[in-house]
Amino acid sequence: MSHSLDAHVAAFRHLFTRREVLASLAVVAVAGCGTSSTEVKAPLPDWNASIANGYYRILPDGTTARYVTHRVGVQAVGASTYGRYRMVRAGNVAETGAELWIEPDPETSTKVTIAGGAYSSETAPTLGLPGAGTATLDAPFTVDLAAPVGTPQPFAVTAQVAIGSKPETVPVAASGNYTVAETDVTVETSTGVIGGCTRLTVDATVPLLFGDAPAPLRAQIWVSKSMGVVKAQLDEPLAGFGMGILESRGWHDLGDDYASVEAVGVVGSGEPRFELSTTEGGAGGLEADKETHAALLVEMRWVDDATAKTTAQPYAAVELGTLLGYFPSQVVQSSASFLHPDEAGKGYVYWIAYANEAAKNEPGTNGIAYHTKVDYDASLSPVRVSSRIIYKRYREV
Repeated sequence: MSHSLDAHVAAFRHLFTRREVLASLAVVAVAGCGTSSTEVKAPLPDWNASIANGYYRILPDGTTARYVTHRVGVQAVGASTYGRYRMVRAGNVAETGAELWIEPDPETSTKVTIAGGAYSSETAPTLGLPGAGTATLDAPFTVDLAAPVGTPQPFAVTAQVAIGSKPETVPVAASGNYTVAETDVTVETSTGVIGGCTRLTVDATVPLLFGDAPAPLRAQIWVSKSMGVVKAQLDEPLAGFGMGILESRGWHDLGDDYASVEAVGVVGSGEPRFELSTTEGGAGGLEADKETHAALLVEMRWVDDATAKTTAQPYAAVELGTLLGYFPSQVVQSSASFLHPDEAGKGYVYWIAYANEAAKNEPGTNGIAYHTKVDYDASLSPVRVSSRIIYKRYREV
């Protein structure tokens, strides 16, 4: 094997042994143009490209780390353009991470096409490995969440592997199948039991995964219609390695200058506060119209499944307001969830706060921010918090 080919083999091996790539393989299961309601007391809207998810990653030694996956730009592959979905360690400012190049089908909410991926690592060169690499598929392939349940969907792909900025590439093949194993299933995560999920299994042979010989890869992925991938685990190799969702947040354009921001997260178990703001909307900044009513909703539910079925109220301070004040509201008990209707019939008890207000008397020029906030004792048992704000964007006449 030539020195050049050795380098390409090392790059490919490092690319597919990056845990960020193995975890972000789950992203290929996410698809959707998304549907969204202008009513705040409605199910969380479908996943879209604005959503950023926070995950805990379980390492083979049992330790965990927090990672974030979100869209960071686009990648041209042939005549088409794909979104770059990158996973990096939370708070890591170094250029270390991995990404996949994927794009949802604009005509359906069940299909997504994958065209390749890349990695960059500041530590790899110290191990004698390339610091960056890409793998571009000769022919992108599509994953369909609506494939017949229990029927394996075969795939065979060839990737052109490149390292750094070098123009030379080496073709590397991989094959296998994915299967929609179950639909409308529940899965246990750090945010509690999540229902209405689709479970995928992957059974593939990936050359050069570890060493120079082809190696098997078996994995399971759980996908939520609104949050995307909520759990993934490897069964082979590195059995026990996986990830689970900690937080999901995004925004949706509702038309007629209206928009919404949504988030699902956890307080407790070390997390003292949950916040959601209209500054997370498409344009960012102070874009909400203070003259027009905004609808603000917070739902809380214990993460522990048994406790979530009791009437024990979380001791949390909930605030719905603006940068300069808050709106009167109270937390009330409910036997039903507006944002998570897939949990209906499970016996859960929810604690809900709601306001529909404008801030016409707020001093200063128009263009403000509405927010929801939950403060909680971080040492107490975890509580899932879900929130949505619907508002009108301010436009200067």
